[in-house]
Amino acid sequence: PETRRPVWHTDSLFRENPPIGSVFHCKQAPSIGAETLFADMRAAYTDLDDQTKSDLRGLEAVCSLAHHDKKINSYSPDYPILSPEQRALNPARRVPVVLPHPDTGVPALYGLNSSTCAVVPIGADVSDEDMDRYDLEGVEDESVQILRGLLPTVTGPEYTVKWSWQPGDIVVWDNRCTMHSGTGFDFTQYTREMWRLTLLSAAAGA
Repeated sequence: PETRRPVWHTDSLFRENPPIGSVFHCKQAPSIGAETLFADMRAAYTDLDDQTKSDLRGLEAVCSLAHHDKKINSYSPDYPILSPEQRALNPARRVPVVLPHPDTGVPALYGLNSSTCAVVPIGADVSDEDMDRYDLEGVEDESVQILRGLLPTVTGPEYTVKWSWQPGDIVVWDNRCTMHSGTGFDFTQYTREMWRLTLLSAAAGA
């Protein structure tokens, strides 16, 4: 059966130019559940110990659309995967694990998404054999635990806001310094209708 899994993430890291932000507009929301959690990755990074911050600054995340799709397909078999031609047109991208905000310079944790298949030292090679495992089998390298292991800390209540949606609500967030996660709801009884606007930088052709 199809499974819907709420996960903490930053949007669309597999794109050549990931979005700088998003706008959510709620049209319908269940009376129970279906909240969205937003976590401030600037404050979370600031509060890490100096050694951890130094270690993270030397890393980058390898993010692949093919890996993202195959990972979801592994537990929701109707979810489509990329053809060989589509995979060739969508190569893996690399993003820094610590991203200085382009406008303010304030560093934030970055790089975690369902497309994140490995975390490596900046510039390190990833073999074609490993990429085939990530993309074709949906295997996630154990190095991603560097980021996943931080989640209980960096998504703690001191960094997180829970938004309980009401029809008419509009929420805007900065994708470069915020992670978010949906919460579950009974989609056999309730309807959740959200309209979304994705924001790109001028450099990305917006």
